[in-house]
Amino acid sequence: MGWRNFSQRARELDLARMMKGAVRRRTLTDAEAAAYGAPFPSAGYQTGALVFPRLVPVRPDHPGAYDNRVAIEKLKTLKLPVLLPWSDSDPITGPWEAYLRKLFPNVAPPLSIKGAGHFLQEDAGEEIAGHIRRWMAER
Repeated sequence: MGWRNFSQRARELDLARMMKGAVRRRTLTDAEAAAYGAPFPSAGYQTGALVFPRLVPVRPDHPGAYDNRVAIEKLKTLKLPVLLPWSDSDPITGPWEAYLRKLFPNVAPPLSIKGAGHFLQEDAGEEIAGHIRRWMAER
């Protein structure tokens, strides 16, 4: 809710600065951080980023909640192997890990990435790539 509240008050986002503050295990270079902000050079390009948090259902009667329930029921029927890397320190999605694991009947054993935040690709990209290679080799 903190991100949702912040995004609804903001008129413009400094995405490069936000990314530098969000990565936990390493420091993004200025060029790496700038790459995240490049598609959104000014407020005129940021409408989607500013509106997106409002689209995430926060209560059962929230617009979009029905579509999510339909999607969840479909996910439960899939017979696919799933590798679900998860950060043990993600403040946004962390509380949902156990729930999401129930959606996949063939889910791989828990893969908790220690000390990473929300942006796993930056915090633990090489580590996750190793897990993916091993997991794929076992299939």
